[in-house]
Amino acid sequence: MNRSGPVLGIALVLCGLCAALGYVAGERSAVPAASGGKHLPRLIDQLGLRAEQVEQIDRLLTAHDAQVESLVERQREQLRGPLAESLDQTETKILAVLDETQRSQYLELTRD
Repeated sequence: MNRSGPVLGIALVLCGLCAALGYVAGERSAVPAASGGKHLPRLIDQLGLRAEQVEQIDRLLTAHDAQVESLVERQREQLRGPLAESLDQTETKILAVLDETQRSQYLELTRD
């Protein structure tokens, strides 16, 4: 009986959880590019903004982007611990289901 299928499936689930943790931790993600850079040209064209309006709106959008980045970073920090704890608990439960040989194989698969 080939037992590698379920073990690999479990490993893939844990890899997904690790990827989510990495994402939240900021290792794979970044706050999107400044919205001012994205939206300002359209506003200039559609509203016919004057130079002083462009400068003011650009400053407002830049400040907004900094606020968004700060909020996202705080959320990452708040989720980092609970996600790591959830991953640890799930792995402990998975290990409890496996026999000794499977545990050894599982740990080898997931630690690489």
